[in-house]
Amino acid sequence: MARQLSIVKLLVQNMSKEDLEITDDDGFTALAIAIISNAKLDIAESMVRKNTQILVTKVNEILPAAMAFRYGHKEMGQYLYTITPVGHLQQNREDGASIICNAIRMQSFDVALDLLHQHNELATTCESTILSRPPPVVALANLPSAFLSGCQLKFWQRWLYKC
Repeated sequence: MARQLSIVKLLVQNMSKEDLEITDDDGFTALAIAIISNAKLDIAESMVRKNTQILVTKVNEILPAAMAFRYGHKEMGQYLYTITPVGHLQQNREDGASIICNAIRMQSFDVALDLLHQHNELATTCESTILSRPPPVVALANLPSAFLSGCQLKFWQRWLYKC
């Protein structure tokens, strides 16, 4: 695995900034492919160091940070969120709502809370008006396990469930 990582880092190093913005036939950038392929965080870091523009390059109407959460990569999602330009999220509210919704679904409440503290209007902003996705407040309401009162299991059942 370490050898593959060094090869990818070498490839990224030899690519131009613009090469990282190229999409395949399905519209996926190299970063998006790394995300859906469950690549190591180091790979995403090397790509972003080379070209920060890929942080705001959407694939299928979703930013890389939201995509990482959607595909279950909590650590990568947190990293990409922290370096996604705040100005972009201020101008593109749907992108912020998308990050919040996907972070909530991954139970990465720290990211959702941080973004909501900065932009509380995102709580009721729809993820995508094109795809009719609900706002973050609905995503949270649909996650009863996030609330102790929403969990109907007995103590020992919750304990076993977490194992």
